[in-house]
Formats: sequence, C-alpha cells, structure tokens
Amino acid sequence: MDFYTLIAAQVDAQHFNDTDRKKLPRYPIPCFRLGRLACRSDHQGRGLGQLLMGCAVERCRKARNLVGAYALLVDEKNENAKAFYRHHGLTVCVDSPMTLYLPLGQTVQLCVPESMTSLITLCIQLACNARPSSVCSY
Repeated sequence: MDFYTLIAAQVDAQHFNDTDRKKLPRYPIPCFRLGRLACRSDHQGRGLGQLLMGCAVERCRKARNLVGAYALLVDEKNENAKAFYRHHGLTVCVDSPMTLYLPLGQTVQLCVPESMTSLITLCIQLACNARPSSVCSY
C-alpha cells in the first residue's frame, strides 16, 4: 500500500531560515507535519512518491485556508529520504538538519505531468467523498 499521513503541528520561527523567519511572528507557528510517506518496495521508482507528495502538499494548501498553517514539515531518518525532499524544493531547518520544510505559499518543484494534475485532484475528491464532510471540509 502507498500512503501518506498529515498531522497538525507547530514550530518556533527560529527553525526557519532568515528569509522565512523575517515574515513570521515570534510565537509558535502552526504547520502541518508529514507523518509518513511510503510506497511498497515493488512500487518504488515509478514516481508514486512524487505523486503522493504532490497530493499531500495540495491537501495542505487547501486546508491552510481554514487553519492558517504556514508550512509543511518533514522529519527524515536517512540521507536518501532527505535528498528526495530537497530535490522537490524543501528547505532544511536551521537547527535540525534532518527536518525540512516547505512554506505553503511557495511553488513546489514536483514536476508532475499535466495528466497527473487531474489525477491528484480526483484522488483528493475521492478521499473526501469517502469520509464525512466534517473531516474533509475544504
């Protein structure tokens, strides 16, 4: 099974680089955390991780309008996973080299083909239709 999980989070602005930190207040910043992104080993190398990442970012951007979250955070355990997220435009946190973030107003370098954009939208719509509207109310 291929999946991702998102979690509500908060982080001090000091974790972000100087450019991003200047735009933020001094109290904890609401964010989303990518709890897990996983693909079965026989599905790896087919671009599914990239597609899941695109879905996660899109979902966070839509939810951001309701909850005011600033960024998507990712905690990584190894350098290969870190390289995947760096390749897709995430920035390493200043004080935690295995935590990365993506400001949700920033363009993501996911290189998802146009044909996949409608698939991402369809996946999100199907996920929301399968759950009560209070869960997916964006």
